[in-house]
Amino acid sequence: MAFYDEERILEEADAEAVFEFLGLEIRRSGSRRQIYCPGHEKRLGKPDRKMGSCFITPKGYHCYACDVTVNLVNAVMEIEDCTYKEALGIIADSLGGRELYTTSGKKEASETEKILKEDDLKLIGLVPTVSFDIPANVFASKEEINEYNKTLNVDETAERKPLLSPKLDAYSSDDTYLGVYHQNVSLKSVFQESPMDYYYLVKTKALEAMEKYKAYLDGFEDPKSVETTKLELLIKIAGQDFNDGVLFDFKTIFREWYNRSKEIYLSITPEMAGMEEKIEVKKEEKKTEPAIRLDLFSNL
Repeated sequence: MAFYDEERILEEADAEAVFEFLGLEIRRSGSRRQIYCPGHEKRLGKPDRKMGSCFITPKGYHCYACDVTVNLVNAVMEIEDCTYKEALGIIADSLGGRELYTTSGKKEASETEKILKEDDLKLIGLVPTVSFDIPANVFASKEEINEYNKTLNVDETAERKPLLSPKLDAYSSDDTYLGVYHQNVSLKSVFQESPMDYYYLVKTKALEAMEKYKAYLDGFEDPKSVETTKLELLIKIAGQDFNDGVLFDFKTIFREWYNRSKEIYLSITPEMAGMEEKIEVKKEEKKTEPAIRLDLFSNL
């Protein structure tokens, strides 16, 4: 089976060239490139008939009327009403032919079954690996823990056991200590052992990130909001002037973060997990807790 080299396609693609390839009308004004918004009708209920609100970005477009930034693949999907895979093929055609961007052979994971890159994990509030303490036993003192450690791993031929570290027992009224050992767990191992837990975690955190970034975007519209006041304070602490230009730049950044979080959220589908049941994540509904400590991966 052939697969598109998605990373290379998106790295080499230029949004203006793709839109021109698709026959969109492009109006050039200095360094700016304007088009009629492809998603205007779907989002606002009527087609874009007035040039001037939608501008081409290096990897897609931004429409001020819709207040959205759309990446190149999603833009092609809007224009051609096609699937994600077909949109990649169309972009590859604009680069000289999809046959130049296909690979054959079986991949370790399907196109959609990919562990998120570190930048995307950070964006939605996750870390690739987490270290946490697992309690092993209760001890009367640190010295008792040290003595216990001396009895471990005496037999070099036996499987090694982790040494314990002392941790004050917060749940006891006595001055006792928990003997704990450290364990590292990676998202990759979660994915390998339980894809459903991994997808549940990513989709939940992506939804939380969307809500957080949307709250900031809404807050930035009010000059007296908590979000705007907090941003103004941070800018002044950094020794810079706070003005409309700075606010616009931060709006753009948070809008991009919101849109990328949304893309991640929408990408986690039942098809990815290879399961028929739907994975729904809504704030109002309480979900059954996964078997592992998913909260340990959150850095928010």
